[in-house]
Amino acid sequence: MNKMLFVFTAVIMSCTAFAQVDKGLELFAQGKYQESLATLESYSSAEATLIKADAWHKLGEFDLALTAYFDAEEMGCSDLSLFLNRAICLISLEKTEEAEYDLLTYFVQDENNPKLHYYLAAIDYLDRNLREAHFHLDRAIELLPDYMEAHYLRAAVFIDQHKPISAQKSFQYCVELQPENLRNQLNLAIVNIELLQYNNALDRLIELEEKEHNFKPELLFYKGLAQNALHQQEEACMSWNKSAEDGDLFSKEMIEQVCIKGKKAPRRKRKTVATF
Repeated sequence: MNKMLFVFTAVIMSCTAFAQVDKGLELFAQGKYQESLATLESYSSAEATLIKADAWHKLGEFDLALTAYFDAEEMGCSDLSLFLNRAICLISLEKTEEAEYDLLTYFVQDENNPKLHYYLAAIDYLDRNLREAHFHLDRAIELLPDYMEAHYLRAAVFIDQHKPISAQKSFQYCVELQPENLRNQLNLAIVNIELLQYNNALDRLIELEEKEHNFKPELLFYKGLAQNALHQQEEACMSWNKSAEDGDLFSKEMIEQVCIKGKKAPRRKRKTVATF
């Protein structure tokens, strides 16, 4: 009788664990990552640990996520997404060699996932292998033509290859795909400056300045560049001063060199932001 009670209790505990894992997965799918972690805190199965790893990853806690990914693997997790998601986490930590190993492990079983090729391209981009990055981005876009992130990264590659016309076309397509993504519009204005289309750039930057975003100092830096190129010296210095007040070092340099010393504006390249 006691043995039967023990078995029955074990079954109940097992069912409870499955229910909690399902609840944690549901919360994760809803974007409630903290709640998902709290739900799964006392559960250490391979499936629960993978969900926790993904939740930490979404919260930007890459070191915690990475530890959980390795724990899930040691527990015998058979979910193929572990390798893809751990690779993405490793890329965020700029551990490209380890990330590539995970991606190639994933590649053997699912070579037609556009996300796989995007992140292989991300590694190549970070490692400055721009030709290889193009190859994987072309493949990602072939598999998913409206893959905005792939078009965005391809534009960033074009910029680093000094191909502003191609970059302009890619950023323009990004704007068409996601007009609400203001970073796309900023980058399109930056390419306008590269192509000496200063009036177009300034119009776009002025319009963008009125919207809510988190790159105001950067925008004002480029606004100053466009104004300076259009011989609007006083306005350019005002833009750089506003930007410098928010701590932008590039604008501080422009004030020193152009507004104070009266020198020609130095060409300063800022890294194109690409979120992997």
